[in-house]
Amino acid sequence: MTPPTTTTARGGRVTLKHVADHAGVSVSTVSDIVNRGRSGNYTDETQQRVRDAIDALGYRVARAAQELRRGRSNTAGVILTHSFENPYYARLFNELKRALEEHGLHTEVVVLNERRVETFRDAWDRMLSHGVEGLIVGPLYYWDEGLIGQLDGLSARTMPMVAFGAVEAVPGMETVVLPDKAGGRIAARHLLDAGHRRIAFLGAYAEADAEHGRGTMQEGFEEALTEAGLLDRQWLIQTPDSGRYETGHADALALGERWLAARPDDRPTAVLCKTDQLAIAALSAFDTLGIEVPAALSVMGYDNVPESGYTVPALTTVDGGLNQRMAELAWRLASLIGGGSIRQRGAVLQPPSPVVRRSVADLDPKDR
Repeated sequence: MTPPTTTTARGGRVTLKHVADHAGVSVSTVSDIVNRGRSGNYTDETQQRVRDAIDALGYRVARAAQELRRGRSNTAGVILTHSFENPYYARLFNELKRALEEHGLHTEVVVLNERRVETFRDAWDRMLSHGVEGLIVGPLYYWDEGLIGQLDGLSARTMPMVAFGAVEAVPGMETVVLPDKAGGRIAARHLLDAGHRRIAFLGAYAEADAEHGRGTMQEGFEEALTEAGLLDRQWLIQTPDSGRYETGHADALALGERWLAARPDDRPTAVLCKTDQLAIAALSAFDTLGIEVPAALSVMGYDNVPESGYTVPALTTVDGGLNQRMAELAWRLASLIGGGSIRQRGAVLQPPSPVVRRSVADLDPKDR
């Protein structure tokens, strides 16, 4: 038997973890006893230690937990691995929240500012303390081995969980794949069909991190250019995945300066950006350098965020069917949770499609 500790909250709100540390048990054990109505799975002695810790620390059970003890919390947890600095993820969460509400589920969200296992565990503990009935996690990519390993260990024994992202499967969980690879192919094909043969890609991963590109639009872009026999003519511009406009703007300025310094026959005629956020930053950077879009250089984004329709010129981009996929996520989690009337599944998921605006020009054959 592990002896209870004397850990207390130092001047702040007492959390489920404080109770667990004080009682010498795991956070999931405390959540089972306090929030999830599973105290019968534990000995009387363990239950008493948890109650004693609650009394000693003055822990206040959340309203959601009280509701859950009455039967249901009707709360879905969402752990996002990207911050809202990129407007795409704010839109993603809004669509997911709306879809969950259609199934009668409230939403508890944690946004990870760092993609570390320790940060994820803190988010997991918070979800348990709020008595969520199920969890959605993402977007996950192939370099997230640590997070995926944590999910593999937690999902089977705790609560219904659904993952989403570039990975095709997360062990022990249902997974909704975002079609970014297909979207990258579609974006590349749109530029090729417009006559562009020299295309820069802004947002590439470092060569040492080739695994990072699996399942992403960069992989689709490179496949399409390889099939066309043109990959060796492209500029792959590496940028950190910071989600900050200022970082994207600085990288786009560097690209523009390199473009100006190159011989005209070597310059790309188009730039495909990994995200609309990067594309918006690029439009500003190119304007600063006097590079006219699209007369001198076409720019294409990816994500179809609302802002993309209001840039100058309006941004040509790709719509990845975000609304449909968030509805699919919500439907899958609601179906796993059960216990109520589940609305019918939405429409069949559609492939990504280009959104044609003014930032991409068709080239005359003599200009290719």
